[in-house]
Formats: sequence, structure tokens, C-alpha cells
Amino acid sequence: MFIGGSETAPSVVRSKTATFYDSGQQTLTQAGQVSLTHGLGGKPDGMTLVLVCLTPEYGYVAGDEVVVPAAMYIDALTRYYGCSIIVTGTTFDVQLGNKAGVFWVHRRDAGNLGNVSTVTAASWAWVIRAFRLKRT
Repeated sequence: MFIGGSETAPSVVRSKTATFYDSGQQTLTQAGQVSLTHGLGGKPDGMTLVLVCLTPEYGYVAGDEVVVPAAMYIDALTRYYGCSIIVTGTTFDVQLGNKAGVFWVHRRDAGNLGNVSTVTAASWAWVIRAFRLKRT
């Protein structure tokens, strides 16, 4: 799902009550950094980070979306998963973890339900969706 623009291009939509932002699909890159200009007119009032399945993996099909926390996880080998998102009045500055795949998902495939696995970076993209309420 996307708001205006396209699946891969950022978009900003304004309504009478709020302004909405969709980053478009971003590439999962180990230890990647990206700065996204959001155009909300100030810091957002709400934000969601989702993974979008591009090719089938772990029981997910292309187009499935998984809401994930923008949190950091450390495994026993000191590999960092997840991301940090620094939110400003104009940008989302994103630092991805140093583990290939970056995020985990709970599996949906038979025999593995509920187990977690690191996503294959080429099979997934990430998207930030945010909104800012109108100030009167």
C-alpha cells in the first residue's frame, strides 16, 4: 500500500486534518544510512516502519507487509539488527544494523510457525509512513 506517488517514490498527501508521508520502498542495506526528507511541516505525530515482501520468503508472499519496531537487537556474535531512526522537523535519518538482512520476522511457513528468521535483504524493502496533524 502507498499514498500517492508510487510504490518506490516518496509522497506527501495533505488533507484538512493531517499531512501524510510515505517514503516509498527503500533497499535493505547492511549498515546502511539514509536521510529521507518528509515535508510534514514539523516533527510527525505518528510513524510506522514496515517491511514489504518483494519475493516469497518464510510463508510471506510478495506485497505482504509486516510492521516492525525501529529497535536494535544484538545477538551473541555482536551483530546488530534493526535500525535507529532520528526524527527531525524535516527528515528521517535512518541507520540500519550491521547484520545482513537487518530485520527478523516471525515465520508463517508450515512447520516453522512462530519461529523467527533474519530476512533476505533482496526479498524485502522497508517503508516509513508518518503523519502530522494540522495545527490551528
